[in-house]
Amino acid sequence: MIINTFIIVVLLAGFNATTGQKELMVFPTPVFDNVDTCKDFVNRTKESLIYRTWQHYGPKPVEQIFCAPEDEALAFIKPKKKKDWTDGIELPPLNLMPGLDS
Repeated sequence: MIINTFIIVVLLAGFNATTGQKELMVFPTPVFDNVDTCKDFVNRTKESLIYRTWQHYGPKPVEQIFCAPEDEALAFIKPKKKKDWTDGIELPPLNLMPGLDS
């Protein structure tokens, strides 16, 4: 039996001027055992998720925040080249885990 786990993805409105693609902010943690728990977390922490996304991309409109299967979301953003991609921006972890069970 395959068990899906879910992570949070923030989809920004508009397109990247350089690549012509949509911009996504994928949160690899926290990981949720089911989509309902993930949705509940998103509803309770929406403003923090948007703020964290703006720290990376700047204040751009958010089109949607959703919960996606972890393997699919991470595969979508995985670099196509052998050399790992980075934009050089390192953000500290999202410190919302203690409230996950509340």
